[in-house]
Amino acid sequence: NTQPFADGNYFYRFVMDDKLPVQKREKALTRQEMDKIASDMQHPSIGIRVKDRGNFLHSYKDAFLGSEAKVWIQGYLPGKDKIHAEEILQALKDDGVFVSCTKK
Repeated sequence: NTQPFADGNYFYRFVMDDKLPVQKREKALTRQEMDKIASDMQHPSIGIRVKDRGNFLHSYKDAFLGSEAKVWIQGYLPGKDKIHAEEILQALKDDGVFVSCTKK
C-alpha cells in the first residue's frame, strides 16, 4: 500500500469558479488533456464522488480524499499512463483544480 500523492490523506474541494492564469508546462500531457481530466474529475456522474466529510470538530462540504482521487484517476487513465497518476494529480493540485480543506 503506497501513499497516493503528497497530500493523499487530506480533504479537498474543487475550485470551479477560480480562474488561474494558464502557465506553460513541461509535462507529458498537453493543456487540453489536463483540462479534460480536470473537467471529468468534477463531472457528477463520471468524476470523483464528493460528499460532506468531517474529522474531529471540523466538517468539510463536498470533499474527497486524495486516496480516492488516485483510485479514480488510475481507472480513468489508459494503461500506460497509470504510473503517472500521482504526477498528474500533483500537477492538477498545483494548477489549483482542487485545494486542501485541512491545510492552511
